[in-house]
Amino acid sequence: MNKEAFMHAIRVLEEVKANQIARTAFDLSTWLDLEDTDDYLDASKIALFDESLVAEPFSIPHKCGTTACAVGYMGLDPWFRSQGLQTHLTGELTYTDRLQDRTRFNWGAVAEMFSISISDAEDLFQASAYDGAEPTVEDVLDRVRNYVQQTGDLDE
Repeated sequence: MNKEAFMHAIRVLEEVKANQIARTAFDLSTWLDLEDTDDYLDASKIALFDESLVAEPFSIPHKCGTTACAVGYMGLDPWFRSQGLQTHLTGELTYTDRLQDRTRFNWGAVAEMFSISISDAEDLFQASAYDGAEPTVEDVLDRVRNYVQQTGDLDE
């Protein structure tokens, strides 16, 4: 398990929650969706994003941030992008391991980034793994924290 990645995942999810992006733009059924609005704002004006680390020019909806899942937001975050995890405008998620010169896609990317199984990645971040209504950012934060506490010490 990549504890550093999990600590940054918690940070990103807390930022999403704090910026109230999650109220209308958190959806575990999509890595990234920019098609729902024509009202865009330069991504560099949002604290979660660092334009200098974004390989592709992009913009995000003005009213609520972009619509993305937990990992979709991580793939837009500067630290995750510097580690090789990227959310693309096409809606695809990739993880590139520069040392081994290989790229993983979607659930394989999540598993590789966090050094966990694809099954664990889906249990943490896939909508169908949550019972009842659509999971919120708080639901995902709780599940991630519980997973890290059960499999390793948060303070290490």
